[in-house]
Amino acid sequence: VKNDYIFKRLEKIGDPKEISLTGRGPAKHFSFEGFKGNIGLISSVNESFCDSCSRLRVNAQGQLRGCLYSSHTHDYLSLVRNGFSEEKLSRLVDDVLESKPKDKNGLQPVENMCQIGG
Repeated sequence: VKNDYIFKRLEKIGDPKEISLTGRGPAKHFSFEGFKGNIGLISSVNESFCDSCSRLRVNAQGQLRGCLYSSHTHDYLSLVRNGFSEEKLSRLVDDVLESKPKDKNGLQPVENMCQIGG
């Protein structure tokens, strides 16, 4: 579902005001006067948010992935099963972060989003 469709539905509730929540990942957050909380929308298909993405994903097979649009995975499961030091885990996370693309450049997810924690 495109964000435009969701946003038009939200406008029927009230006037959504974009708010800034630093450190909350790639979502654009909106609040409504008179309502508690906020709503966050992520438009990964229509808008690139690669520059602000702070997400890593682990799928059910124990593969760690830095981007929903990348086929590049890291073997997290073996590390966990064989015991790991904080140093090894830190090195793995650093490797994954280094492999995150700067932009998806028209790529499509390589697996279904629910399979990769999307």
